[in-house]
Amino acid sequence: MPNSRKSRRQCLPRVLEAVARAKALVFVLDSSAFARDIRDIAGFVYDVLVHPGLGRIPILFLCNKQDLFSAVPPGLVRTQLQTELSAIRGTRASVPLVRG
Repeated sequence: MPNSRKSRRQCLPRVLEAVARAKALVFVLDSSAFARDIRDIAGFVYDVLVHPGLGRIPILFLCNKQDLFSAVPPGLVRTQLQTELSAIRGTRASVPLVRG
């Protein structure tokens, strides 16, 4: 997934379109910028994971740039991502759906 928020949002429709045909899914996370971008990353991941076309396929989260001083360790990435995804699920589930 792209590293900038704008790029992630722009490519989301294409990603969701491809999800239905995917045999596996790999999220490559920049672990040196993860702490700064956690909310946006989790929002993007959540949008992909709740897509109705996503079947039961293997999903891998790959933490790159682990050699940098600012890198968040993979275990902490996992914990923080799980926490943020749970928070998003709670907030988005509590918002009523408005139909026009």
